[in-house]
Amino acid sequence: MGGSTIDDGSYQGGGRRRWCASNGMAAIGVGLGILLLVGVLVRFWVLILAVVIIAIAVWLIHDSRMQRQVRHDLEEQRRADLRSRADAEHQAFLRGERRGLYGEYDPPEV
Repeated sequence: MGGSTIDDGSYQGGGRRRWCASNGMAAIGVGLGILLLVGVLVRFWVLILAVVIIAIAVWLIHDSRMQRQVRHDLEEQRRADLRSRADAEHQAFLRGERRGLYGEYDPPEV
């Protein structure tokens, strides 16, 4: 079925191809596939829309959860840095250093 060809005599190697019956069958197959796809879209558009909306909602929830986790991790890091600096300043205060009382901000000399 796919091997029959029609030669109109115009093919002489100049870039034109001969028409083949299998090309017509492929075109019909593509046309039927597109028609089937359009039919499914028309018939089930509500279901497809619902699935798309649910997928977008799930993606947004996941993205929101990831952003919340990143913010939580950054806040934990900030608190750990603050605790570390407070502990270092406390230890400096116990040793009698001026940095232990004023931290990074020394008052001007009077």
